[in-house]
Amino acid sequence: MVAGCTSVQIASSTVTLPVASADGTHAISIPFPTYASGRDTTLPPSAITYYLGVTCDVKYRLKVTLVKKGFRRNERSVLVLSYSS
Repeated sequence: MVAGCTSVQIASSTVTLPVASADGTHAISIPFPTYASGRDTTLPPSAITYYLGVTCDVKYRLKVTLVKKGFRRNERSVLVLSYSS
């Protein structure tokens, strides 16, 4: 990380998926949190702001790790979410 940067994890969840459908897909629903863990202020919308010598970047990411049983490789993916309040 760059000096002066802050990163906050707002939620963490582990979900065990049921058996896949006939086409091999899984349907999941993950509610977007309104508040960060341990905070009482609402989350700001996604944004990038530039000031003289300062940049503010508010972004939300969904990290997914698919753990498979046996000798298969685990799959990881990071999705960038656009959030507006």
